[in-house]
Amino acid sequence: MGGQRAVDGTSYAEDRYNSLNSFIFTNAQGQDQLVRWFFVPEAKVEELSADQLKKARGANFLDVDITQRVQSEPQHWNLIVTVANPGDPSHDPSKAGRTIARRSTRARWW
Repeated sequence: MGGQRAVDGTSYAEDRYNSLNSFIFTNAQGQDQLVRWFFVPEAKVEELSADQLKKARGANFLDVDITQRVQSEPQHWNLIVTVANPGDPSHDPSKAGRTIARRSTRARWW
């Protein structure tokens, strides 16, 4: 791809990261539960148009930006785990469950 990446924000620190696959969590009683996870950034999204990005940033601005941010202070994301309902598809990441989720659990990740 020549160093170009598709991102939603103007920084890796502002992007949400999603699992594509389902995972199995096993509780203390040995019961398995299918889950998917995603990380939601705590950094405020800076919205710039494509033209503004071209003018304001160089070709490797994402790498430079995340390096500078991490060197100046820790970057934080919230880890959200979505627990699947019985019968929700687990083998095809393009298909959502019948219902969004039974519950979500949130934890801070950095």
